[in-house]
This record gives sequence, structure tokens and C-alpha cells, in this order.
Amino acid sequence: MASHVNSAVESSTFGAIYGTITVLSVLIAHAPPIADPFKLAVVLFGAVLAVALAEAFADICKLMMDTGRTAAWADFKLAWQHSSTVLLAASLPSVCMLLAVMNLLSNQAAYTAAHIAAIATLTVFGARIGWKAKRTIWSLLAGALTTALIGMLISSMKYFAH
Repeated sequence: MASHVNSAVESSTFGAIYGTITVLSVLIAHAPPIADPFKLAVVLFGAVLAVALAEAFADICKLMMDTGRTAAWADFKLAWQHSSTVLLAASLPSVCMLLAVMNLLSNQAAYTAAHIAAIATLTVFGARIGWKAKRTIWSLLAGALTTALIGMLISSMKYFAH
């Protein structure tokens, strides 16, 4: 049981990191001023959903090629469970943009909060990777710092892209 739980945590870690980088890429493509925060929330979630579906489809294709059999319903369910962790990444940034739709945040504040949420997600999962690697506070901090810096680097690309 513990092995299954660790495997699920590891899978969610990689999915969340992959999804978060997708979120940051979408945010870069929609640089301020943000005219329609609802549209951006839908695009954020939709882009990450597309990545999750593509990952599930790739898993099913790989399974069929490796086994030489047609995929069963259980295979589809397992592939979706594996790839749906990517959706974790879209949740907070999408909520940030929806707060702008409800006029609880300005469009710019929501956009900034979405970036911060994405970088925080990378930081938390990077810390998890660091801890898993060596189980020391230094490896935890190194993992967190590394993924946070990668997130900030990706975020700063918007200044070069626009």
C-alpha cells in the first residue's frame, strides 16, 4: 500500500510540474493588459486539460503497442488517473482569474496572483522532489529553490516575448 501511495505522490508531482509550466506558458502568451479574465481562466484550464488528455492518450497508445492488445476500460481509467494530476496546476491560477471576473481582484492583480500561484506550486513540488532525493533539509530547499527559479525564469520570458 505504501508503495502505491508513494507512486501516486510521485506521479502527481511530475504532473503538477508539467502542468504548471504549461500554465506559465499560457500566462506569458496572454501578457497584460488582461481584457477578459474569464477567457484567460478558461484558456488556462483548457490548455492544461488538453495536456492531460494528450498524456492519457499517449499512455493508452504506449500500452497497446507494448502489449499488442486493445485497451480495456480499466486501462483508460488508469491512464486518466495518471494524467489528471496535471490539472492540479491549473486550479489556483484559474481561481485567481475568476476572482477578477467577480471583481474581487483587478485584472492585473489576478494575473500577478496567477503567476505567484504557479511559482508557489513549482516550489512546493520541487521541495517534495528534493526531500525524496536525499531526505535532508538542504535537498528540500535546493529542490524548492531550483523549481522556483525555473518558474521565475519562465515567467520573465514574457518581457522578452512581448
